[in-house]
Amino acid sequence: MIEDIEHCLRRPQLTDRDWVQHAFMGSGREGADFCFGCIYMWAPVYDYKIANVDGMFVGRSRYSYTLPAGDGDASVILEELLKQSTEPLRLSAICEYQKTWLEERFPGTFRFTEDRDNEDYLYRVEALANLSGKKYHGKRNHCSFFEKNNNWTYEEMTQNVAEECMQFSHLWVKENERQAKLGADQELDAIQRALAHFDELGFVGGVLRIDGTIVAYTCGEPINDYVFDTHVEKADASIRGAYPMITREFARNSIAQYTLVNREEDMGIDGLRQAKLSWHPEQLLTKYIAEEIR
Repeated sequence: MIEDIEHCLRRPQLTDRDWVQHAFMGSGREGADFCFGCIYMWAPVYDYKIANVDGMFVGRSRYSYTLPAGDGDASVILEELLKQSTEPLRLSAICEYQKTWLEERFPGTFRFTEDRDNEDYLYRVEALANLSGKKYHGKRNHCSFFEKNNNWTYEEMTQNVAEECMQFSHLWVKENERQAKLGADQELDAIQRALAHFDELGFVGGVLRIDGTIVAYTCGEPINDYVFDTHVEKADASIRGAYPMITREFARNSIAQYTLVNREEDMGIDGLRQAKLSWHPEQLLTKYIAEEIR
């Protein structure tokens, strides 16, 4: 018997990265919920805690658990969670094949609700790098305008440059507070945690400059060998073409070895949803919330 899983949970530390990544890499998951860096940077905001239970990753936010990942049998841990939970067990970030797995292993146990606001947008890296075809005509025009009218450079992000990007983030959030995912202070805290430990988290990033001044940056980490996850992307929206340029240059120069890039969810924000759809996703990663029926 696995004793008191809830009391094994604790806030993630940088030293957890290796074993958590090992648990995730073999899970076949493509969602942003299964990146250590994403968990680490947002942990204080969502009260996210983790535990290593018999070699399996167990994670829980303020409101729900995620499906255990790793080399062991997730059903054993779920059985214990169902026994130990005083409230109906709630699981989030359940994709289609996990929903099928839960229905087969725990028939009649869970009620499933599609979680559209938290579904991830996956794009072909090659498509973002080349912007070919009629559907990307507008994006190409914006990039062409940017290239012709600015003395610009693109560079790979380093830890030193990441600290410079933090200053840009403060300006961006101040001017775009309505677009902040959960609120200006919370988003800045999450970005600060990510950029302050850029190297330790194994992040990859890119920076766009005009006359040496940062006008856009982006960064993230691999989910697995073929999917990269973009955690942060910020640009000066007053500069025409800054957003499509950082997206294009990052795909061309920094993540070309991956097949897909996960650009995460839209949080139900209309403007963000339209922006993500305008890049023509290859796939919208369906997610469900599974709630125990009692």
